[in-house]
Amino acid sequence: MEHVAQSRLTFTGARGTSSVVQAMTLDCAAIGCNNIRLDQEDIASSVAGKQTTAFCSNAYETPVTTAPPVPCFSK
Repeated sequence: MEHVAQSRLTFTGARGTSSVVQAMTLDCAAIGCNNIRLDQEDIASSVAGKQTTAFCSNAYETPVTTAPPVPCFSK
């Protein structure tokens, strides 16, 4: 299986609700995704009182403002 390196990706202004807990997934191959920018992302749960989460693997950069927080960006 071949993999393509991704870099300089920008996601801006995604807002809304999610019916599943894991609202965001950044799942990159072992070669990684670099220079990812998440700016003004705000995905809340559609279920009152529930929190959303984000999952990432091999994704690197620092988010500007993101909800839910992206765990691998804060390493």
